[in-house]
Amino acid sequence: DSSGPSQDPQGPPQQRRRHDHSQGSQSQSPPDNASGPSQTRGSRRSSAKKPKKKNNWEISRKDVPKHARGLQDALHLHVRILMRHLTAQSVPTPIPTGVKASFEARFSPTDDVAARLSHLLSQAVPPASAAFREVTEFLNTARGTQSQISNWAARVAEHHLSAMFNAVSNTGLLSFAPDVFGNADSLYNLAHEHVFVHSFRAVASLFAYSTIFDVNLTLLNDEHLLRRFYRSFVFGHLGKQARIENRHPGQVAINIIKNNQTRPVAAEPDCHSEDEEDPNTGQNVAHRKPGRDGARLPATDLSRSLPTNVPIDYFSPAFFNDMTVRERASYMKNGIALPTEEHCETWEAIQKWKGLSDAVFMAKYGTAKLALYNLPTQEELERLDADDSMDSN
Repeated sequence: DSSGPSQDPQGPPQQRRRHDHSQGSQSQSPPDNASGPSQTRGSRRSSAKKPKKKNNWEISRKDVPKHARGLQDALHLHVRILMRHLTAQSVPTPIPTGVKASFEARFSPTDDVAARLSHLLSQAVPPASAAFREVTEFLNTARGTQSQISNWAARVAEHHLSAMFNAVSNTGLLSFAPDVFGNADSLYNLAHEHVFVHSFRAVASLFAYSTIFDVNLTLLNDEHLLRRFYRSFVFGHLGKQARIENRHPGQVAINIIKNNQTRPVAAEPDCHSEDEEDPNTGQNVAHRKPGRDGARLPATDLSRSLPTNVPIDYFSPAFFNDMTVRERASYMKNGIALPTEEHCETWEAIQKWKGLSDAVFMAKYGTAKLALYNLPTQEELERLDADDSMDSN
């Protein structure tokens, strides 16, 4: 996965708060009157599938050698720090045309841009007091933000942050904001790439990220690799997120929340449904397999069983309250994963509870949600124990 360091490790559900376009030989379609065996239903279904569109920039995590993954993680964090993106929900926004034009006007067509930028970056300009204030403000923001990215960013030494921010200002950039919607080889984007390579090599070689990630420092000499990783992350991963956000504002944050909450549940086969229907639209949420006839499918043990490792609010209150005492008792220690619906409607509301400890969450939100569920009483539990004792005898 090229999206960078893993964001929030996933635990049990109650811990809420974790190019080439290859050309293959194409067989020519036979004429309509050609004889031969007809396609099977399975072959027609598979041939109708459209290939998933590949992002030309993005490098899959599995394609990165293991000895280079620590470097890639450090590189992603470095870019996020330069861009001041301290959460996975932070995405680039379109750059105003005037900003790019103003920057590019500083260079004439005959300039050796790379040489000029290298000269600006190599100048030993001591950080001004404004740069130190910028570092202080950045660290205060990082320490006040609840995310794994901000935790890592807050561990980077102040003199390294100062060198990074100074490199941006030395080149005349108002801020580090690559144009992920534009041409990666434009003058504006190449300037950002140059700043990144220079500043990343400078601080990473001084062990800025070595206490956070297992960084192979010998790879810092491979400029081609650094630029590939940079473009993969900026124009691949962040560019894809920016386009999603541009089309559907707020969708990136919603996708992340959904992934973090549903991954543990999706690991259980009992939680899957092939033909789940959306009551609002009447359409299937999951894909209905062509050719299936539900009436002819024999019931299996799986279809009658309940998932085990799920929070109580995996079930609706009506369904849970209709269970037997024994079934309800088996979920009593599983806790609550989410608050009531009014606390899940906006990202601002979610921010208030998603990072809380289990104890604080239960005190502020969980008790109200738990009140909707009829948990077995002490008397019912004792009667259940007595029945089990009699059965064992």
